[in-house]
Amino acid sequence: MRIISSSDDKKLSRGESVTLLCASVCTFHQLEVTWFKDGHALSDTGPSLRLSPLTAEDSGNYTCALKNTETLSEPHSLQVEAGGLFSFLKMNLKFEFDSVFRFQVTLNDKLCFL
Repeated sequence: MRIISSSDDKKLSRGESVTLLCASVCTFHQLEVTWFKDGHALSDTGPSLRLSPLTAEDSGNYTCALKNTETLSEPHSLQVEAGGLFSFLKMNLKFEFDSVFRFQVTLNDKLCFL
């Protein structure tokens, strides 16, 4: 058992997303998986675990195991940084001004008027 991450980054920023995949050698059917974070079982049970949008609380060591077995994967460490300007610039962001000086911001497909 091992965990494969959708991101090659060791440190991810708040607001990003990541998918963890629990892989097993010689599996011909969909895995029934139990996910753990820092040793505590999570409610997700599929072969993949999607974390989005990431927050600092998502930081920790993730493991997975086939249901009803004792064999755990090696831990996958996930570190979510608080973010800042760099992570803000990585988001889908668009600014628009209209003739009445209304300010409109679109952030990750969510529209805000200021």
